[in-house]
Amino acid sequence: MTRSIASAGTISQIRVLYLHPASQHAAPRANQVGESIDSFVKAIELGIVKLRELQEQSQHSISLKLYDAKPTWRIIRFDDTMFVSTYVPGKEGQSSQMLKLVPHDDGVLFAAFSLVFEEMYLSAIEDERR
Repeated sequence: MTRSIASAGTISQIRVLYLHPASQHAAPRANQVGESIDSFVKAIELGIVKLRELQEQSQHSISLKLYDAKPTWRIIRFDDTMFVSTYVPGKEGQSSQMLKLVPHDDGVLFAAFSLVFEEMYLSAIEDERR
């Protein structure tokens, strides 16, 4: 799916946040989902490697930042469409139900999760561990 998104012609910028593999929050999250810390960190590292490969193949701007905070929300946004889910103990993030949010005059969730993502993105660091 990520590869097809990156090759789509209508998206100009893709911003990605990953939990920093060295974060103090990695071990508790690994424990929550029943994984060893080593396999959890390796999965994050693999995601980073795959994203770097995608950066090289795509004509779009793809930026990656690493955050150091408790993983709470999974947010995927494409222009004015956002998909949101939460990380809960005992469940893999990718198996959690996702809500589709779009801007709406009376809707506050799209605006709220836009702020959550922006705040996390601004406080995250560039991945300089190549």
